[in-house]
Amino acid sequence: MEMKDSKLFSPLKVGKTTLQNRIGLAPMSMDYEATDGTVPKRLADIFVRRAEGGCGFVVIDAVTVDHNYWYIGRTTALDRDELVPQFAEFAKRVSDTGSTLVPQIIHRPRVHLRLQGHCSSGPLRQQERKRPCVSSHQHRRDSDHHQAVRCCCSPC
Repeated sequence: MEMKDSKLFSPLKVGKTTLQNRIGLAPMSMDYEATDGTVPKRLADIFVRRAEGGCGFVVIDAVTVDHNYWYIGRTTALDRDELVPQFAEFAKRVSDTGSTLVPQIIHRPRVHLRLQGHCSSGPLRQQERKRPCVSSHQHRRDSDHHQAVRCCCSPC
């Protein structure tokens, strides 16, 4: 079979949305996110350029639905009504290219990564710092490179 005959380039209906093709761009963090949860122009422009490349959908990484628990560093958010219009405009810019924007929704997980006193799901609250780990696995070092610790309990 030749690539031109592949279903990869044919539209795909997912619920009420029809993707122009079956090519998707996986989420990649570039650390351009804002500290207030909004989508900065620089970040939006990069995703629009990716969409212009012809993929059926692009995934924006780490969009939190709980502003108390952010991913590592700055995080795009959809947890407050005032953030919806700017995100909708961002999605429209991607849609105008023929692609579809897909947010990778994150929330506080039961197992999370802790880096130098901050959980991947947000800064550790004071009461969480004092609470002992109740996991039978306890904390263990995953990587000396990042001083990472894998927690097997919630909250850490």
